[in-house]
Amino acid sequence: MIDPQEFKAALGRFASGVTIVTIRDDEGEITGLTANAFCSVSLEPPMVLVCVHAESQAYPLFGKTGHFAIHILAEHQSKRALAFATKGRDKAVLGEWRLSERNIPVLSDYNVLLECRLAHEYPGGTHSILVGEVKHIHIDEKHDKPLLYYRGKFGGLPEELKAE
Repeated sequence: MIDPQEFKAALGRFASGVTIVTIRDDEGEITGLTANAFCSVSLEPPMVLVCVHAESQAYPLFGKTGHFAIHILAEHQSKRALAFATKGRDKAVLGEWRLSERNIPVLSDYNVLLECRLAHEYPGGTHSILVGEVKHIHIDEKHDKPLLYYRGKFGGLPEELKAE
């Protein structure tokens, strides 16, 4: 049997990008979570997946609203990532947000924004695998350095890998 702590330590050595997934709560306010379990699924139609802990406060909202935003974070946004990684409802304390044309809560600062419609949901142990069909993309050209997560810590790209 695999020890859960050993499994966590092993997978912690896989560097990943960091996202914040936002959704509207029952009062119409922004809520969400930080996720690094995120990847592309399909080009036609454009689809991505994100894994959400089934016991998170935001999880029940995905089935209710059917729409969410994924913000791929820039290197300077570790405080925001930590804020959305904590429990509690006041997630927007570290930045401005607005409702998009698709009525999805969107943060004002990000590297890339993907607005999605929930297309599929699959059980995945303690998490649910949510597949979203991407309905809108915005790339913020002023940010090109991603926030990374490795061995439980946030960081950026080494200098030799940064874009010119």
